[in-house]
Amino acid sequence: MCGIAGYINIDPTKKSSSKLVQDMTDVLSHRGPDDGNIFTQGNIALGHRRLSIIDIAGGHQPMHSGCDRYVIVFNGEIYNYQKLKNELKLRNIKFKTNSDTEVILKYYEIYGENCVTKFNGMFAIAIWDKVLKTLFIARDRLGEKPLYYYFDDEKFVFASEIKSILKTLGTAPTIDYSALGNYFSFDYIAEPDSIYKNIKKLKPGHSLVLKGAKIDLKKYWEIPQSLMDNRSVADYCDELRFLAEDSVRLRMISDVPIGVFLSGGLDSSIITGLMAKISGNTPVRTFSIRGGEGEFDELKYAKDVSIFNQTIHTEFDSVSVKIHDLLPRLVKHLDEPFADSSIIPTYHVTRLAREKVTVALSGEGGDELFGGYDWHARYLQIRKYAALVPKPIRELLFKKLLMNSECPTRYKNSIMKTLSRISLGNRLSLKEPSEIYKSQMTGFSDNFYAMIQSAKLDNNILNSNGQFISPCEIFGSRSDSNDMLDSPLTTDLMMYLPSDLLVKVDRMSMLNSLEVRCPLLDHRLIEFAANVPSNLKISGHTRKFLFKTAFKDLLPSSVYNRKSKRGFSIPISTMFHGDFMDYAKEVILDKSIINRGFFNRASAESMLEIHHKKVQDYGPQIWNLLIFSLWLNQQEYRYSI
Repeated sequence: MCGIAGYINIDPTKKSSSKLVQDMTDVLSHRGPDDGNIFTQGNIALGHRRLSIIDIAGGHQPMHSGCDRYVIVFNGEIYNYQKLKNELKLRNIKFKTNSDTEVILKYYEIYGENCVTKFNGMFAIAIWDKVLKTLFIARDRLGEKPLYYYFDDEKFVFASEIKSILKTLGTAPTIDYSALGNYFSFDYIAEPDSIYKNIKKLKPGHSLVLKGAKIDLKKYWEIPQSLMDNRSVADYCDELRFLAEDSVRLRMISDVPIGVFLSGGLDSSIITGLMAKISGNTPVRTFSIRGGEGEFDELKYAKDVSIFNQTIHTEFDSVSVKIHDLLPRLVKHLDEPFADSSIIPTYHVTRLAREKVTVALSGEGGDELFGGYDWHARYLQIRKYAALVPKPIRELLFKKLLMNSECPTRYKNSIMKTLSRISLGNRLSLKEPSEIYKSQMTGFSDNFYAMIQSAKLDNNILNSNGQFISPCEIFGSRSDSNDMLDSPLTTDLMMYLPSDLLVKVDRMSMLNSLEVRCPLLDHRLIEFAANVPSNLKISGHTRKFLFKTAFKDLLPSSVYNRKSKRGFSIPISTMFHGDFMDYAKEVILDKSIINRGFFNRASAESMLEIHHKKVQDYGPQIWNLLIFSLWLNQQEYRYSI
């Protein structure tokens, strides 16, 4: 695992500065503390920071091809590199190292841009062709590894993190207000935008070629449309077990110590079981974290899995850590506003694991593949309800009989909560499927967003040149599917997963110089799951039915029979009823923040007060404003509208 950076002058007569690229890689040293090198030639400079995992002695970068025509910097792992290498050896192609980096170069020499279709892995790749003077960059299919780029008339710059690109800009970057609107709506900024204009994220499954003053973007992979196979449950289970076990086996290849994050949930428990099976008599190292409050503490289930698989188990209690001391550091490291509160436990568990191992496996992807979230079940229920109850009856219920409810959690009475949920479900059933999905995902619903935004911010968002990224666009691209869950799950995989979950995992693990691998994001599993019908993903009240069924023998009974599901997050709503609210008020309502005009002070104060009095739960919205305010306050440039 590494950090990469590059700077290309569009004018070929202008030399690139090795000092500048050195500065770019210096700020990425946490991604690669073991080694760092730079390549410069004419108008191009490439930089690399290395966390040594495979072929520690021979895998140094930037690496030159045997013919010396190509030079590569690469972040990630190609898990099937040994198989690919053996295939080339049969063609009498020679290798100088045992690294996956050299395999990438060899395949690029033979297949050009199409080489990425051969790779099973997580990667951000940059290859310079010294003869044609072209740069090829590519990102893995699901976006596990980040890759940002900046392009104008004078230069093309790329890097693993925004902070590296900012080192090359002579003037203050400009906020992209459409991206900011994206943040307030979804708690993150969706691909391909960043918080800054002209700094973009290369989308997952895409490559880019720079030649002269032109760039050519190309999609090389996408999630296939569901074929709705009519196979038996046993057949599905057999294929799922084969693919998952092979994926875990590939991701256990390492020249350094390896372990697994164990939350006590289904995904991490199954991965732990597969690792234990593959390891044989060698115990697996597992790492868990306690959040300190009832619903967040899943340590009981993690312990059951550890005992069941006889792992070497390590626990960490995060209660003793003051979040307001840690949070500013994490926000600064993230480079742009990012309001997923699970960055806190993710940071702690990666720091804990790094004390024992250099690589850890994680369970990201299971919910998106097999329908594991609450919103998947709610979406399915609303769609089925809409199909059963004629629209005129639903309209009558909305207008005459039911409540116009936005937030069921505002009610303490259980009967009122139930009635509110029914009312909300009925109202949503009158909307298009994409709008039903969006309503489950937003950080600020339309009403909440209208409440806090200032008129100046609203005008800037409306007048921005960027396009507001919406899940409805992705959702609509799958509208011809006959399977009800195809559109929401695909949208999660294409938007929520790369823009939120994988950002969190990459940044927090790399901050602790730990490589994290996600077996459930093997593209073969993605393609398999796309053809599993929704009734095998959510069956009755059982979510991830097929996944649980296929691996029943690898799970202790407490995990297999478990009905509840807890996310890997912190209890922010409860925290804002305690001393942490004083900290939030101090940050959000600071004059230096309010005077910049990004949100309305009176509305923000009202939201804080309503939550404090427990009239309504605004915890996620307050966290969103807190993170944005911390980010804004840390910027070198004093942004205002």
